[in-house]
Amino acid sequence: MLIAAIFFSIQIYCDFSGYSDIAIGSARLLGIRLMTNFRSPYLSLSVHEFWRKWHISLSTWFRDYVYIPLGGNRKGRLRKYINTLVTFLLSGLWHGANGTFVLWGGIHGCAQIAEDVLHLHVKKKWRFLSMAVVFVFVTFAWIFFRADTLQEACHVIRFMFEGILAPVDYIRNGFAAVGIRRATYIKIGISVLLLLAFDWVSLYKDPLKEFARFPKIIRWGIYYLLGMVLIVYCFQNAGANPFVYFQF
Repeated sequence: MLIAAIFFSIQIYCDFSGYSDIAIGSARLLGIRLMTNFRSPYLSLSVHEFWRKWHISLSTWFRDYVYIPLGGNRKGRLRKYINTLVTFLLSGLWHGANGTFVLWGGIHGCAQIAEDVLHLHVKKKWRFLSMAVVFVFVTFAWIFFRADTLQEACHVIRFMFEGILAPVDYIRNGFAAVGIRRATYIKIGISVLLLLAFDWVSLYKDPLKEFARFPKIIRWGIYYLLGMVLIVYCFQNAGANPFVYFQF
């Protein structure tokens, strides 16, 4: 179940960031510039930073139309924490009238309050550890987002580490449980590494602007290659499920 939780984190990021990019690119063809919706969120050093980089359009809306009208951080520390928690509880409720979504929002709200209370500041030498901790926390919270009921979420958490003392079998069984065959291990590994590499570069540079500096023949060669890969995957996954975030 740990493998499933990790892959859901990756799935929902690729799903939502991917179709946000499709919308941004389609709008650009029509001369409309939409805001960036994701900025390497899984490389964040804190939960605060994660929400500055994840679903930026929605988090900005909640900041401007819920958090600030409630008083923001202008009416004392306690009121700031209450406003933060209320904002994130409403954010969870926005996703659906289900206790799992509200709890998911509450977990993120409480985490931001804890970071502020503890005055957490990450030193440069601990940045990779901080990224790992934030990813683990966000992945844990996604369990409640994904589960249909609180009982189902608790079941996943309860049995998440069952058998982990035999790591090889644990990983093999975990992949099998989510329907991933051995032949696809390498494909998944390469895809995840490419995603991490792109996001890491995005922390320092705009990959698209850097790519635009390549010679035209190289750029168009890559365009055609990506186009063929896309067509092949479309035919292979003709019966695939729609985007996860379409339901919201």
